Amino acid sequence: MTPSQHFIRWLILLYTGFYASQLLTAWGTRIESFSWIYFLIWIAPVLLQWVKFPNSNNPYFLLIGIVLTFMGNIGSINTLRYLGFGAAIAGTVPWRSCMIPWLLFSVIWIPAVGWFGIYFFPITFVNLIRLSLISIASIWYIYKLLHLEKPNESHL
Repeated sequence: MTPSQHFIRWLILLYTGFYASQLLTAWGTRIESFSWIYFLIWIAPVLLQWVKFPNSNNPYFLLIGIVLTFMGNIGSINTLRYLGFGAAIAGTVPWRSCMIPWLLFSVIWIPAVGWFGIYFFPITFVNLIRLSLISIASIWYIYKLLHLEKPNESHL
C-alpha cells in the first residue's frame, strides 16, 4: 500500500467515525451501557489484522462505508451512519470468508439493536445474547486469522 492509500483509508475512517460519534452519547444510556464493550470485542480481530497484515484493505467496504455514512447524513439516520462506520472499519482489512459471521453480527454494537430487543425480552437477556453472539463471531474470526497466511493483495 502506498502512503496515499494509507492516508485515504484513515481519512475515510475519520469521516465515518466523526459522523458516528453520537454512539458515545447512545452508549451512555442505561439500555446501551454495555455496547461499547461489544464494539471493543467486535473490533479486536481488526486490530489483530492491522498488526499481522498492516498493508491490506478492502476498497469496496471503504466505499460502502462512505455511501452509508453519506446516506445517513442526508436522511439524519444514525443507524446508517453507524453501519457506514462499521463498513469502513471492515474495509481496512482484506476480505476473507471467515469475516461473514463477524460482519453479520457487527450490528450488535449499534444502539437500535438493544432498543429493539428490550421490547421483546428483559434487558439482561438481550445483553447476554448480544455479548454471546459478538464474542463467538470475533473469536471465530481471530482463530481463523491466526491460522492464515498473508492474503493475496494482487486483486485489491
